[in-house]
Amino acid sequence: MPDGRLKWQCRRGTVELDLWLSRFLEHVYDHAPEALQAAFRQLLTLPDEQLLRYLWQQTQPQDPSLADLLRVMNISTHTSVCAASSPESERAL
Repeated sequence: MPDGRLKWQCRRGTVELDLWLSRFLEHVYDHAPEALQAAFRQLLTLPDEQLLRYLWQQTQPQDPSLADLLRVMNISTHTSVCAASSPESERAL
């Protein structure tokens, strides 16, 4: 279970960042290898403007560990969004 500090650091200036970061923290972080966890903690130190460029895939980080993390985050975000919009989830509503 992620600690409260990480949850608090996921609270950003936009809803998009809040959701992107908190979904990864809640659904992937605990099961991720230590290298990805460390990269996520590093990502949380970046300014919102940089995070938004990463989220919108306008730029890629030079740091390979951050680039790996963003690939995982984009896959996990896409998967959770697709799952939430699937016909099965609609029937559950």
